[in-house]
Amino acid sequence: MPTNPPTVSRPLAILPSIVLGGALVALASLSACGDDTSAPPQPTFQATLNAANERPTSLTLPGTGSATVVQNGTTFTYTVSYANLSGAPILSHIHGPADASKAVGVLVNFNIGTPTSGTGSFTGTFTPADIVPASGQPAISMDSLVKLMTTGNAYVNVHTNTNKGGEIRGQLTLE
Repeated sequence: MPTNPPTVSRPLAILPSIVLGGALVALASLSACGDDTSAPPQPTFQATLNAANERPTSLTLPGTGSATVVQNGTTFTYTVSYANLSGAPILSHIHGPADASKAVGVLVNFNIGTPTSGTGSFTGTFTPADIVPASGQPAISMDSLVKLMTTGNAYVNVHTNTNKGGEIRGQLTLE
């Protein structure tokens, strides 16, 4: 009697193709996801500075500027640029909590170096240890400072000898 070779049902015959196809899809998915090592963007806060923003009294002066504060973990890097001030800056800080209608106390002092003119810039860093406590109160937390900057309730002020209370100011907002 002749023996016939065993027959394989059609569904079982395509099983190796299905397994191979599934493996290729899985590898493609892993390779697409596995190469994404980019970090989330660093929170960046911006302010446009001018004399009209000063409080409690708005000023009519030609000075302008910009401030950028970038958070990288617990370190913040700031850059303040200014132009056409009445003289070289003598102080600059982040103030808060305050909306654009109020003037309040200092939260963070900026190191401005030794500017010699009313046009220039300065850059520096600060950490939570640099947050200034309010009179008789503990310093606010880093999270609180970030929330104030995110909601527009902190501002940057640049002071000169002519305008010791502040010559240009702008509210920080999340970019």
